[in-house]
Amino acid sequence: MTRLLTLSLLALVAVLFAAPVAQAQYDITQSLGNDTFGSKSTGQTFTPNVGINPDPGAVTELDLTQITLYHGNYTANAPSATTYLVIYDGDPNAGGNVIGASSNYIDTTTGLYFHSAMVWTFNNVTLNYVTEYWAVMESSDTGGLLDVAVSLETHDRNLGDVYTGGTGLIANQAPHSSSVDAKFEILLEDPPGAYALAISPDPLLAGQSGTFTVTNGTPLANTYLAYSLVGPGSTWVPALNATLGLASPLRAAGPTPTNASGTVSWTLPIPAAGVGLSVWLQAVEYGQVTNVIATSIQ
Repeated sequence: MTRLLTLSLLALVAVLFAAPVAQAQYDITQSLGNDTFGSKSTGQTFTPNVGINPDPGAVTELDLTQITLYHGNYTANAPSATTYLVIYDGDPNAGGNVIGASSNYIDTTTGLYFHSAMVWTFNNVTLNYVTEYWAVMESSDTGGLLDVAVSLETHDRNLGDVYTGGTGLIANQAPHSSSVDAKFEILLEDPPGAYALAISPDPLLAGQSGTFTVTNGTPLANTYLAYSLVGPGSTWVPALNATLGLASPLRAAGPTPTNASGTVSWTLPIPAAGVGLSVWLQAVEYGQVTNVIATSIQ
């Protein structure tokens, strides 16, 4: 049955496309929050390559799409009817540069209560995978004002579910001295043009067909589809000069050459016997790997 799953699981990638390929999406969270830091919280620091799920593989950049922070239970010290979230590539008080701002603003002067979600969305804000960023509340999307201070729901780093990808809560425009994090969720995706794997449907459906499609590869390059039933990991493949982000990977398809546009796809039936399995998938060509997709069979 394992052999059947091996073959079937990877016939899934063929034709995502009369429509464009969906960009793979990623999530970073600090999910706990049961305390607040006064009224002078001004944002949160984060680093894209810390705590990200699923593992995007060997990437250098990701596009920021959304950040959610949660309101605390103190009256805001310096609210604004037009509170944007501005992204800096470091401490704005020590040479950090504005690299983008949210496309929407939130009125922090009224209507917010303890646990209220404040959701900012972003367009065309590309982040370096290993840089620690500052997400700061300001009254304009131009940056450089540092003029909004709002109580945020927070979490002590000495407790569980601790995010380690930054200095933590920004309190009155400085890192909080006790290493407190805001409760937050950050959504990112592969930038357009990234070497990427996409699947459809997700999750996979037992007894039906699915597709796996690789885009933005090297034209006419032999490409492989790998999978794991164990989980994410790190596996060096000398023949391909690449490291897969999978534990105990197996070959599902390939070598199959990409077309002149760098695209290749496989279509496979999903076995009825696979219901309930978790599956991790990744494509690889010589010298580069795609994002890892974590899915299941339903």
